[in-house]
Amino acid sequence: MFGSHIKKLREAKGLTQAELSNMMNRDQQSIQRVEKGRVSPSIFFLYELSEALDIKLKDLTDFKY
Repeated sequence: MFGSHIKKLREAKGLTQAELSNMMNRDQQSIQRVEKGRVSPSIFFLYELSEALDIKLKDLTDFKY
């Protein structure tokens, strides 16, 4: 569920995984693994993600199942 939420937020900003990963100075696979739920992201990753998406950190975790 969390990965799907991240994907929706990314797509709402009109970004591809490659564009987002470039903004975060990470490889595209790291974004893909989080979106597919293969890994649990660290708090630092979430912070970087919120900065890249220009949203508050709490908005990453504030969603309904």
